[in-house]
Order: sequence, then structure tokens, then C-alpha cells
Amino acid sequence: MIVGTDKARAEPGALFLRADLELIDENRRLIDRLSAELDTIDVLVLGARFQRSRRRETADGLESNFALSYLSRFLLSHGLAGLLGRAADPVVLNFGGTVATSFAGDYDEAEAAQIGRLRATGKPVETAVGEILPFLDSGTPGHPVAVSEGVAIPLDPQASFPADARRLYDYTREVLAR
Repeated sequence: MIVGTDKARAEPGALFLRADLELIDENRRLIDRLSAELDTIDVLVLGARFQRSRRRETADGLESNFALSYLSRFLLSHGLAGLLGRAADPVVLNFGGTVATSFAGDYDEAEAAQIGRLRATGKPVETAVGEILPFLDSGTPGHPVAVSEGVAIPLDPQASFPADARRLYDYTREVLAR
């Protein structure tokens, strides 16, 4: 199942659901629909991106990159937690980094030139997927794993900042309550 704004970009044969994930209500509508139609979600891939050179606000009054790259991922991962919890070995895959994809966006001239270089030098999708797959079947369910260039990065709880995480969580809940 593919969620996005452009059906032409969906894999052939995949079920396509149209949603503008920059919008809070669209995320909630998607969560409600999936919750009504599915019994479980085995893998949730969070990878929507659309970069802009200039600041743009969504209809919700939020900066668009924040809304798509952070807030939609927060909403979907929390909103679909029940369906994920019914899977035998659920996976949430949150993509970040430079892979040679479409680099969808609205760029000024300087950034468009940089994007052209990234398209030429970015890692092929197949390579990136090959680096991630071993960690999806790692045999350690329930444990978060960060992967960079095919290598697991240790997640040290002592190096994290729980107060900062709590402040971000509280702020996110405040934004969503508006």
C-alpha cells in the first residue's frame, strides 16, 4: 500500500491511497481509514519528503517541512501503534538520508544545482534497501536500531536527553491540540 499525492509514482500493482501528509486532518483521516480496514500492519515505512527552498505554511499554519517530515511521522507512528501491535514482529522504518530518489521539491536555482549533483551521486535505492534489510530480520524485535551506511549505530540511553525528548513530545501534543 502506497500513500501519497501522486498515483503515477506508486509501484505497479500497489494499492494507492491519496493523502496530503502535510495536513493534520489528512493524517488523521488516513489513520482512521487504515484502522477501519486493516487488522494489522507488519511494516510501516515513513519516508515522505518534499523539500522547499522557501518557507511555506500549510493550511494548518505550520511550516511545511516540519509538518511532512516530522509531524506526519509522529501522527502515523502513534496513530497506527495499535495495528502495529497486532503484528508478530512489527517494524517501523523511518527513512532519513540521501538516496537517489526523485528529490521531489520546489527548489531555487542554487539548490536545484545541488539536487542535480545529489541525483548523480546519491546511493541507488536498491543499495540502500540492501543495507537496511538485514536489520529488519535481525531477530531482536522491540529494539530500536539506527543504521547508517549498512552499519548499526549503537543507541546509548545514557547519551540521550530525556528532558529534551519530553519537551518535544509535549510541544508536539500542544501543536496537535490547536
